Amino acid sequence: MAKFTQMKAAKAIEDLAQNPGNAMSGAGMGLGMGVGMGNMMANVMGQSMQQQQQQPQGGPPPVPGAIAFHVVVQGKDSGALNEQQLAQLIQSNSITRETLAWKQGMGGWIAAGQIPELAGLFGAAPPPIPS
Repeated sequence: MAKFTQMKAAKAIEDLAQNPGNAMSGAGMGLGMGVGMGNMMANVMGQSMQQQQQQPQGGPPPVPGAIAFHVVVQGKDSGALNEQQLAQLIQSNSITRETLAWKQGMGGWIAAGQIPELAGLFGAAPPPIPS
């Protein structure tokens, strides 16, 4: 459609050049050029809107800086856990300061209580009930 509009505008300019004395043709050409430009802009906007509608509408992006830790629970890797999940495991005594933990970028598994990001979580949990 844009090519057709460009061709029509070029033809109108050519016709006007052959009749330079006709004032009405100048006004007609201006009108034709305006309509052509409007059509081209409408086509571009229509394509842009169509592309936006085709993009999948997933959930929100991940929270920047959210760190996922792996911990050993009952001899197995628990998988990636966020801070809230870790706090729940600490409160239920499923993991302790001595539980092995790891996150991406660490060289190996170390005690959870030695990891600065996790050490603060252990202070929030009450100590075990004395026997």
